[in-house]
Amino acid sequence: MLKAVHDPEVRRKLEELGFAVRGSSAEELRAMTRDQLAKYERVIREIGIAKE
Repeated sequence: MLKAVHDPEVRRKLEELGFAVRGSSAEELRAMTRDQLAKYERVIREIGIAKE
């Protein structure tokens, strides 16, 4: 994947499709996902969205 996202043509096409292209390691992806989950869990709790 990293090789593909560093290819200028692939990157251009992905960006045209609306993707935010980031080449990162598996650990960086895990950290970003963990941070996003914590953020949205907090927001959901604060505004009182109930599970359905």
